[in-house]
Amino acid sequence: MTAKLLAWISHLGLGPLVFVGLGIAIILGILKPARAGRIVGRIVLCLLFGPLLLAIVLDLLHVGLSLAPWWLLLLVVPIALVALLRLLLNLFIGKEAAGQAIGTLAADGIYAVGRAIRAGFRLVGRLFRQTPRSG
Repeated sequence: MTAKLLAWISHLGLGPLVFVGLGIAIILGILKPARAGRIVGRIVLCLLFGPLLLAIVLDLLHVGLSLAPWWLLLLVVPIALVALLRLLLNLFIGKEAAGQAIGTLAADGIYAVGRAIRAGFRLVGRLFRQTPRSG
């Protein structure tokens, strides 16, 4: 809930309306003050430390991409992309549905790797069958 609320605040400028809505929810008894305080605290922490964390991550990526060997990037970049995809799916469709989607994506990826390996063996087999034999 907090991530969706933060997305609304940052993109639409609804900060004051969110805080007013939290106050009304407390008055009506829909939300307990402690829960509202946690929501406000998370929003404030994200707004304070978000740009700092973004700058640190981008700097590490810049340095990491320029110094890392290509084979390490082949391992790290897909993992980072899946983590980012899971974060976005978690934001939009929820934790359980995001887990299901990432599990399906992982199964499809493993299946695709298996098909690529099989295709490689088939290609090598065809090459050996087509080569002329001296004898």
